[in-house]
Amino acid sequence: MKPKPIDAAFLGGLAFYLLFLREDPGINVTLWFLFLLGLTHLAQPGWLLASRGRWAALALLVALLEFLLVDSRLAFTAVLAGGALVVGSVAHPHDFSPVRWALAALRRQVLTAPVWFFRALPEALAQLPGGRTVFRVAVLFVVPLAVTGLLLLLLSGANPLFGDQVGAIAERLLGWLPDFEGLIIFGIMVGFGTAVTAAWVATEPARPPRPALAAPCTPEHELTQVHRMGLITLALVNALLLLYNIGDIHWIWLNFYLPKGMPLSQLVHEGTYFLIASILLAIGCLFTLFQPRYAALKGQRWLVAGALLWLVQNGVLVASVVVRNARYISEHGLAYKRIGVLFFLALALSGLLTLAYFIHRRQTVGYLLRVNGIVATLLWLGAAAVDWDGLILRHNLGKLQPGHFDSGFHFALSDHQMPLLLEHESRIEPSTDLKAASPLTHRVDYFIQDYEKVTWLSWSPRRTATYRALRAYRAAYPERFAEPSPQRYD
Repeated sequence: MKPKPIDAAFLGGLAFYLLFLREDPGINVTLWFLFLLGLTHLAQPGWLLASRGRWAALALLVALLEFLLVDSRLAFTAVLAGGALVVGSVAHPHDFSPVRWALAALRRQVLTAPVWFFRALPEALAQLPGGRTVFRVAVLFVVPLAVTGLLLLLLSGANPLFGDQVGAIAERLLGWLPDFEGLIIFGIMVGFGTAVTAAWVATEPARPPRPALAAPCTPEHELTQVHRMGLITLALVNALLLLYNIGDIHWIWLNFYLPKGMPLSQLVHEGTYFLIASILLAIGCLFTLFQPRYAALKGQRWLVAGALLWLVQNGVLVASVVVRNARYISEHGLAYKRIGVLFFLALALSGLLTLAYFIHRRQTVGYLLRVNGIVATLLWLGAAAVDWDGLILRHNLGKLQPGHFDSGFHFALSDHQMPLLLEHESRIEPSTDLKAASPLTHRVDYFIQDYEKVTWLSWSPRRTATYRALRAYRAAYPERFAEPSPQRYD
């Protein structure tokens, strides 16, 4: 018999109350989600028949197992993500319609507002003498130059030596202009006047609506304009990226040195952000250029060749970020962001490869979303299976020398690392007195107190092993725990 909604709400609330009241996350999380899976199956027996339902349930079960064994915050977020997948598969077993609607609303309300403005602008300018021709010529050159200029700024920030060369060239070019400020003011005035004129024309009585076509099509002149604009853009960005990659390989890969006054952290952090932004720019531009509405473009092979070359060069950018990150890790050890960058680069590389297949084989947008969604889910589940805090601590203890540790970061790692932190406490913080209490020993007291307050519902094998190790340490070094720990207010 199917449970009624009121029964399901009552049972779910009662189970949540019993499992989590005054408890910590542990085996109760697994019991709760297994209870929800069973209740869902009783209410919707057919949801597991759809492939999406089975894969969502499998993802949730894998995440629950990872959380039970690893007991980390990342594994807990994977459990929540698996639960969200199950909810989506139950509501729409054959299609995640809520996700599609949300993306459509975001695209319509936020992302495409500038696009609709520029699409309407030619209609307004067409009523002015020569307005449409001026707009076509402007779009033909302004858009490629804008994309190239944005990419140039990103690459200049990513590579200081490249940025210095660009700055020197820019100074020479600007030195030839007699009154650069005057040109800026003139451009603002012209742009403002054009916008006002276009807005005034747009307020004229609207033309009668055109009859709906049987199938959407793009006018021939627009296809020609897009083709020329795409070729110019691809030629400019590929030439720019070729120069940049040659310099990056020569400096970052083969002959690395730090310019005077530049810390390694600045090169890695800022350079990584700029390179990631340039990769996202490439993905966005190519995704726009190869929309299905432009499938009838002539000379597709040149566009495809230029697009694939741009993707290959972005693959070189990905490799450059990996090299930068590896140099920083070898110098300063592992940290969350440095590991996160590697996962993001794996996802970006997947996006580049699937986008290349999308362009070469003329796949659909749904293909891109589906494949990259699967890759992101697998990366998330894979990341949740690793004890990153333990990996970070063991790696840094093996690589870093005393005095190079960030004690605040390492002492803030998860509770499960406390036995290893206690073993190497004096190495991480040389000023520690190993015969007296410390913030770390107070933390040990708090953990033991919390563990002894809860019941078996908060049990997990990792948590129990940590408790036994800390109890043994406290028994072996009672002098460090003679002073009572400060009272907590939480």
